[in-house]
Amino acid sequence: GFARTSDGNRKSYNNNSTFNYAQKFKNKGQLLNVSANFVIGKSLNDKDYMQLNYDEDEYPIELIPQQEFNSSIEKNIESSIQADYTHPFKKHGELEAGIKLTYREFYSDFYADSLDRSIQETIYNADLSNSFLYNEIVNAAYVTFGGKVKDFTYKLGVRTEQTNIAIENNRVANKFKNNYIDFFPSLFLTQKLPKNHEIQASYSYRINRPSPGMLDPFGDYDDPLNIRIGNPYLKPEYIHSVEFTYLKNWKSTFLTASVYYRNSNNDFTRARIVDSETSVATLFWDNLDQSQNIGTEIIYRMPITKWWNFMINGNVFYNKIKGTVPGDDNDNSTNSFMWNTRAMTSFKFWKNAELQLYYRFNSKMEYLQGYIKPMQSLDIGKKK
Repeated sequence: GFARTSDGNRKSYNNNSTFNYAQKFKNKGQLLNVSANFVIGKSLNDKDYMQLNYDEDEYPIELIPQQEFNSSIEKNIESSIQADYTHPFKKHGELEAGIKLTYREFYSDFYADSLDRSIQETIYNADLSNSFLYNEIVNAAYVTFGGKVKDFTYKLGVRTEQTNIAIENNRVANKFKNNYIDFFPSLFLTQKLPKNHEIQASYSYRINRPSPGMLDPFGDYDDPLNIRIGNPYLKPEYIHSVEFTYLKNWKSTFLTASVYYRNSNNDFTRARIVDSETSVATLFWDNLDQSQNIGTEIIYRMPITKWWNFMINGNVFYNKIKGTVPGDDNDNSTNSFMWNTRAMTSFKFWKNAELQLYYRFNSKMEYLQGYIKPMQSLDIGKKK
């Protein structure tokens, strides 16, 4: 066995700049908005490790423990510019169109030293040191058209995105690139009914891209028995979503009940491989073939008194996932029912002070390589 301790500190710096411009026209509702955003961040991290190994009788094997001295610099840049145009028509409907250009850059430089116990000197550890550069450019454009006929409203549209991703790592010889174009349609329908009842139907198709850390192929060795690495070949996740919703408003009470279906391709998941000789586990990101959820969700919010508010959310769904696991080329799948709930209550008391309680519960979640046990938490906060 072993005992491993760590000590470290982190300093972060961030700067955010925004620009907004609005141009109105003679026609009511006709509008052009132009905005730009620039974010730059930097963090400095230092972390030292000390590890002492023991034999089967729990006696130290060596007098001098293993020691590592790590430092890293992380830089993040994100900039975007977009233009949105709204054009209402006199008789019926409204047209919206826009473009957005986004640039993201993430750079990490990790430097590691280790103690050479034979000479009692700190030396550069080339096996642990690495650098990582991630560049992402997304060019997007959209157009939507919506309108209202008595108590019925509708909105349909399509969005297209061109994505260009480049990844460099000093441990990998070749530069990884991934360029693709996608189209995302959407449809939203709403029908108002008497006495503050309302029903909605919607369809959307969207994308979820992996974060830079999920793509970094170099490992995180904080825990030498559980090494975490990224996967530069990780694909984006695509999600089809259909939802039907009922809403009811009273004077101060709100109820929402929804039935939904979601079909995801290339779902992100954590895969695990264990070395049979060393018992070291390597955890990495991978894509599932398909994930399907069908379920219902209810949200209810009401004031109990002038000083006491209450809100509860419940979600029950059937989950089916399909994919392959490391070391097994066959298709694997698992089916399960899961549920979660959220409850929040707040009390206003002396001199506008407020006490909040927030409770969360998640049922058992099953995956292709295991499961997560049920979890619950309770947060208590005070606001003044």
